[in-house]
Amino acid sequence: KPQPEYFEYCFKKMGRRDVENMLVIGDSLTSDIKGGNNVGIDTLWFNPHRQENTKGVHVEYEADSLEKIGKMLFKKMIQNKSLEHSGIFRSVPGFLHAGEDGQIL
Repeated sequence: KPQPEYFEYCFKKMGRRDVENMLVIGDSLTSDIKGGNNVGIDTLWFNPHRQENTKGVHVEYEADSLEKIGKMLFKKMIQNKSLEHSGIFRSVPGFLHAGEDGQIL
């Protein structure tokens, strides 16, 4: 990261490229968030120390706690029915888990 090739490799491994249903969550503006920007994926900057974004990197969402990330993801899933089957929650260990049918477990 932030090179697009990293994400292209991930898309290939996942067998999908529907970036409109993906979200990059990261704590590094210049790696995680910039990488998501480079391939058109929405981003959420995990910023627990509430640092100022002095890097000029575009951030769609920002959270200072894991609890806020979980709440935001759940709200987005409810608002955007297409996220129900995207598998987004399976990539957040210890948070929420969505079964194959999109139900929160």
